[in-house]
Formats: sequence, C-alpha cells, structure tokens
Amino acid sequence: MILLLGNCQLQRMSYIFRINGIGCNYLANTEWIDKNYETEKILDSLSKYNIVIAQPIFNKENPLHHSVISKLSSEVIFVPYIYLDGLYSLEATDIDSNSILGSDVLAPFLERSYDDMVGYFQTGRIDFRCRERLDASLAELHAREKEVDSIVVSDFIEENWHSRPLIISHNHPNKWLMDLIAERLFRRIDRPYQSYDGLPHYQRAEYLFSKGEGALSPYDADRLGLEYEYDDQWWTVGRRLLHRYWKDNGPAYAA
Repeated sequence: MILLLGNCQLQRMSYIFRINGIGCNYLANTEWIDKNYETEKILDSLSKYNIVIAQPIFNKENPLHHSVISKLSSEVIFVPYIYLDGLYSLEATDIDSNSILGSDVLAPFLERSYDDMVGYFQTGRIDFRCRERLDASLAELHAREKEVDSIVVSDFIEENWHSRPLIISHNHPNKWLMDLIAERLFRRIDRPYQSYDGLPHYQRAEYLFSKGEGALSPYDADRLGLEYEYDDQWWTVGRRLLHRYWKDNGPAYAA
C-alpha cells in the first residue's frame, strides 16, 4: 500500500493514483489542510506502508522534518512542493487571504493615495519584479530537490514557464505540470501511467485545482517575455487585490 503525505498537491495526486488503478491513502502534513491533523498519528502510521510519497519539510523544528520521515518507512519518495511566485503580478490564495504576493512594491503608495496606486497599476507603471520573484522561487525549488534527492520538476518549469501557463496560482499547478509530476512519479515507482491527454473529461477534472486570486497584467507579461496570453481579467482581479491591500494597510478612503 502507498501513503501520500503532503498538502493539497499530494491530495490531488492521490486522485490521479486512483484513476490509474493504484490503491493509496492520503494524509495531510498540516492542520491547514486537515482540522483533524495529528502528528503522532502520522508518525505511527508510516511504517505500515510499503511506499511513502511525501513533500519534504525543511523546518527542523517540525516533527515531520524530512529526515524523520526517511527513517520511519522502508521506502520514501520525496515530491517537491510547487511554489512559484512571480508568474502573476499580484496574487493571493483568495480575496480574504492575509498575504498578497507582490504587494511589497506597493508600500510607497501608502504615503500617497489609493487613487494613485490604482492609476499606476492600470497604466503599467508599477514593476512588480516578477522575474526576480520567479528566479528566487526556481532557485529555492532546485535547492530543495537536490537536498532530498526528490522527483525533479524544476528542469521542466525552467524550460517551459515562458511558453505555457504552468500554474493557476502560486501553489496550484496547472494540468500540464501535474501531468509531468505524475508521469515522473509513476516512473519512479515503476507503475504504468495514463497521461492527461488520454483521459476522458470526467477524469481530467481530477487534475484541476481552484484558481485563487491572481492578476497577470499585460505589462508584466511583457516584462517576463511570456509567449502566452496575459490574464484578461487582470484589471478586475487586480483592483480587488489592491482594494484588499489598502483596506489592510492604508488610511481610510472613499471606496
């Protein structure tokens, strides 16, 4: 039997395992995913599985640190946590999120006005440093893959991020990236894999995450040199995120 231990990315991978006829169980590695999360329960269960597929945790204070997981199961395969910042100008898990990626460059507007901030965004005069953020994310991903000898996906991302959309939010991979991760993972465990393109539509749905709130403006698509279309809802979504940022950080204004 196979155990998948990780966040929502491996939870979704468990669905892909099942449509490929492979029995598995899934456990969340954080209370953010499962309100019934229990560290001791997870640690006690690891030795019961022939194969454990886990996202490595690098915080040494965490009881599920990757070195601990490696010692408790006969075979552990690590799959990297996909986190790509910079492929959207502004981004949040949802409109109520406490964190808006890319918003650090907005701080100077707090000394000016909300209208200035919105106007600068609308006309592309804010550089959200997308490439800098993306390069940092890729460097971190590559380093983590190397540290634990995990399934490698950074090479695919580096070769393809400019030519096709690989994520639908900073930590929700697109169907193509999920397909690539699954294909390499199935190869590692020596099991046959039915690719996304060969599946009926009702099974393709298992690859799809919720989108979250992401604004990729045409200005930052140009700065990144993307070969695919910017988000045609960039202004609508971006304005919502700007509103949220100002509400949380700026002085009162007439909305």
